[in-house]
Amino acid sequence: WRTFSNDDQGNDDPSRVGDAANPLLNGSQLQTSISFGDGSARAKELHRAQNKATHDKSTKTLLAAYKQIGALCDGYSMPHTVADTAKHLYKLTDDAKAFKGKSTDALIAGCIFIACRQNGVPRTFREVFELTKVSKKEIGKTFKALEKFFAAQNKEKRGTVVSAG
Repeated sequence: WRTFSNDDQGNDDPSRVGDAANPLLNGSQLQTSISFGDGSARAKELHRAQNKATHDKSTKTLLAAYKQIGALCDGYSMPHTVADTAKHLYKLTDDAKAFKGKSTDALIAGCIFIACRQNGVPRTFREVFELTKVSKKEIGKTFKALEKFFAAQNKEKRGTVVSAG
């Protein structure tokens, strides 16, 4: 909510401005679109340049991963909290760039496995394999790597809090 004090003549009338920010996406989700309705070459050129500037690859990759996580969890009728937790875990790994070169499918499978445990609906490696088609061996390796990564993240957070107090 935002109040435009110059416009409301002192009535303090808040007006909603845009959608709420999505914490799972990087940066601002507010953007301007340039259309090329008249079909002119100049308008098309502006539209293409604007698309290149605003649609960065990392956001597209995140959205694709979130869509896949949501579809997999919905397909197995898992609670929405599992999908939300898995998306959050995936974002943490993506932000840290700690798993570059690792299969996205394996990371998603590992994040879903951990999210199930954290939300009290644990699944076996076999069940996650049936869901994601990522081998049990690969899920196990990814799970161990993710476990170490999140333990280090938690340790780092606790260290920051302790030193600040």
